[in-house]
Amino acid sequence: AAKLAIAAKVDFFTGRFIGDKLREELEKRIAEIKKLYAKPPARKKEEKPARPRRRRGKGRRRRRR
Repeated sequence: AAKLAIAAKVDFFTGRFIGDKLREELEKRIAEIKKLYAKPPARKKEEKPARPRRRRGKGRRRRRR
């Protein structure tokens, strides 16, 4: 996103178009990542911490007079 913003500013203020160069770099990087991580890594099963059980109250107690 940062490179895209810079490319837009360069294009607007200087008139040079560098979008094609940035696209080629991006496509190379995507291909490199796809090659390195062809298979996604196995996920570890996370154990959820046991929550303490809620104790139920005895309801509203009546006042003794």
